[in-house]
Amino acid sequence: MRAQEVRLQPVLRPGRERGPTELGPGRIVGWYGNSAVEAAVHGIPTIAHLSEQALDQAARAGFDVRAHAPILNTAPGAAAIRRTVESYLALSPDRRTELSLRTRRWVEEFHSYTAVGPRLAELYDDVLERRLGTRSAVQQLVQ
Repeated sequence: MRAQEVRLQPVLRPGRERGPTELGPGRIVGWYGNSAVEAAVHGIPTIAHLSEQALDQAARAGFDVRAHAPILNTAPGAAAIRRTVESYLALSPDRRTELSLRTRRWVEEFHSYTAVGPRLAELYDDVLERRLGTRSAVQQLVQ
């Protein structure tokens, strides 16, 4: 049986790029995804490419990822990723342990329910108030 050629169709990626782009290997947005957070919550040092544009957007939204995220930022490409892995492996065991603890702590402070929940509740309440002219049941109970 012959392998079939797979062609990826251009798709729009709102908020990330203007115009169509093809999705596939080598297409890098410049941020970390769920798998990075899932690894980090277990204290696993995490490598991701964080683009300057994405870091700037996070800073404008009030999240200084540059200063606080212990993600090992790497440039795109196999050679760059290799250098990042090699630099991590060159760290002392104590430094790796410290990075692991910082990684876990960062997820707790930045991505946990207690960190995200109040901001989401406020966002939902703002939407409800604008759309329906009312606060959520939770806000009504608190007041």
